[in-house]
Amino acid sequence: HFINLLTWNVCGLAGKLEDVSFTNFIAKHDFVCITETHFMAEITSDTFKDFVCFSVQACKLSFHGRPSGGVLVLVKREIAHFCELVDSDFDHCVVLKLSKDLFGTVKPILLINVYVHPYNSEYYRTTQNGYGLEQLDECVENLLDTYQDSYVMICGDINARTGQKNACFSLQDDELWHPLTFNNGEADSVDFERQSEDSVVNSFGQQLLEFCELHSC
Repeated sequence: HFINLLTWNVCGLAGKLEDVSFTNFIAKHDFVCITETHFMAEITSDTFKDFVCFSVQACKLSFHGRPSGGVLVLVKREIAHFCELVDSDFDHCVVLKLSKDLFGTVKPILLINVYVHPYNSEYYRTTQNGYGLEQLDECVENLLDTYQDSYVMICGDINARTGQKNACFSLQDDELWHPLTFNNGEADSVDFERQSEDSVVNSFGQQLLEFCELHSC
């Protein structure tokens, strides 16, 4: 069957676990990539019985404030054997290596579910790991050094606002295109023309555009 992937910033997970409509909606998907769980403890499979859980804890940025961040990836148990947890040097992401047999791709996929703290967050006063997408960029570079023959799929909340801007892709027939190649040798293409109600471009948005150009994504 088709693989369903959901990515969702839930702005706090605890208050939603008793919501039947929330848990039923989660159960309809094969992969669920959640950000801002605000959980300070590891999330186990007891919470989501039909899934295998991969989580990174939230962090406290001040004594009185609520936890910040927290990342979770849920994988349906029947396909979890296609997934391998990968170590990452970015402390706010979960990385899974997905077997090429799962999607029928010619290479495995590195699925990265990431939370990047907002540009004005107190987080950047306490870390030496870089600012904004600098951490994500270094993470991807290091992963591709180890897993050179892999696709990369990034989801989550990057807190980047790009307005109407697109990264500078190569043009063909006056359209933006990106090839997708599968085991059967056929190629498909996807047209990109950005339409957004948000016209603002912030500093992280500019970093994201540069990141996409650098990695041809």
